[in-house]
Amino acid sequence: MLKDELTPVSLGFLRICIYGLWFLIVLLCPMQQYAMLPLEMFSPWGAFRHIPSVFYEWLLQPGSLLLYKSVLLGLLAACMLGVRPFPAVAIPAALMLLLFDGLMKGFNGFINHAQFGLLYATFLLVLFPCCADRLSVIRSSRDRVRPYHEYAMGYLSVVLLLCIAYALVGGRRLAAGGLEVFTGDAIVVYLSVQSVHYSPYPFDFGLLAGKNTFFMMFFQFGFLVTTIFEFLSPLVLVWKWFRVLWLLVIIPFHLMTLFTMNIFFWENMVLALVTIGGLCAYVSRCECFSSGGRNEDIGNE
Repeated sequence: MLKDELTPVSLGFLRICIYGLWFLIVLLCPMQQYAMLPLEMFSPWGAFRHIPSVFYEWLLQPGSLLLYKSVLLGLLAACMLGVRPFPAVAIPAALMLLLFDGLMKGFNGFINHAQFGLLYATFLLVLFPCCADRLSVIRSSRDRVRPYHEYAMGYLSVVLLLCIAYALVGGRRLAAGGLEVFTGDAIVVYLSVQSVHYSPYPFDFGLLAGKNTFFMMFFQFGFLVTTIFEFLSPLVLVWKWFRVLWLLVIIPFHLMTLFTMNIFFWENMVLALVTIGGLCAYVSRCECFSSGGRNEDIGNE
């Protein structure tokens, strides 16, 4: 089982990865350019609609956006370093990330599920301040040794959340579309449309599905297999061999969506490799991070 491969270092490395991904996303986001757009183009979604418009009028100014971005990057850096008390930096960072995600998607005209898994994982880490116990810039001899289950619950909660997100996507597709989604021309039409839509990516391989019967059947079969594995995602927690098969299906799926649909949820792919792919568990076994092994690091369970 996945929990048998974990140590407190695993959760610490997961903290660095999650906040590191967010740091990269926020750093590369040209937030100040949103100040050039008319405020009428901004359409808040969900609870963001209840925030007074005067707040957005102030925030969507070049100086305000620069200040917002600078503060957020500082908080994310502190979270990566494991500054404590961890909730003091993790809670405002999570709230600012929530607003950041709302701002970015408020200008898109539609809501997609990009970065949602990463955002939910960020809020989960707030509930597990023990994630800052290892690989942190602050270490103290007075730090208490926590029971192993606290670290394991923090790590497994993030993995379970990611798996549920995949399972809900696959389950909805099966329930709403049925087998006709996989046997009809739905995937062919979608691939073709996405290939010709404007995108920062230049790929148009999705057009092959409408030009060649072999490619059409290949994409239909791949769509079915991917959906099944998405729906069964929670099994990765308890079945090691399914975890390997899941990675062999889902990682290529994310790459295929890039080349055939010009859609690339690279954050989910990296998060899957780090957690389900076992990168965190591998790092925790490295002597430079954990010299005493699991029993010495976690104390008595």
